Amino acid sequence: MGGRVTDNGARDISIASVGPKFNGIVVQNSATSAKPFSYIVNNLNVNFRGNGGNDFSGYGSALMTDGYAALTINKSRFILDGVVRNAATIKGHSTLTINDSYIETSSPRCRPSPRA
Repeated sequence: MGGRVTDNGARDISIASVGPKFNGIVVQNSATSAKPFSYIVNNLNVNFRGNGGNDFSGYGSALMTDGYAALTINKSRFILDGVVRNAATIKGHSTLTINDSYIETSSPRCRPSPRA
């Protein structure tokens, strides 16, 4: 929602999901290219509720990089609540740099059981 998304970066966007296995920002270059691909995101707001899927594959990650991608995140906020709902998956030869940001991850909030 909102903001601006281009081929080289994004700014002032919000991504929200209450469903499982939903990814946020995914940056990767061609599987046949070893040329680095850079992408910069400023002022991102992520709010994910619900379970991820596979933390090794990156299903449900707020951020995922692969190949020779180089993702930089600046001044952003991540609130993630769910089982296997990870903030970042970094695969291949990719890099992720996060600057001046807030990341909160948690399991689903459980209600206390009533006492008998």
